[in-house]
Amino acid sequence: MQTANAQRDTANTMKVLISGASIAGLTLAYWLRQHKFDVTVVELGAGPRTGGAPIDVRGLALDVADRMGILPGIRAARESMEGAAFVNAAGKIVGSLSPDLLAFIK
Repeated sequence: MQTANAQRDTANTMKVLISGASIAGLTLAYWLRQHKFDVTVVELGAGPRTGGAPIDVRGLALDVADRMGILPGIRAARESMEGAAFVNAAGKIVGSLSPDLLAFIK
């Protein structure tokens, strides 16, 4: 015997619109899909992004990535950083971060 929440027909599926395809938006979409929501993610942009952005995955984010089944992929794609520098429009360094502040997945 199935409970009322165990199966939803398509006419009664909750539809969710997420504005923003960043880490938070995509993670929310993943978990809502796991709970049978009909999810659409939209992002404002001139076109698909061809590059990425570094992310720092540690602490509770490691647990979430592991539960999502993506932690092995994150570890395989990780890059080593030896610090970071902030430059102005003229290319002059205006600030920096040391490598110990950039401790990524271990």
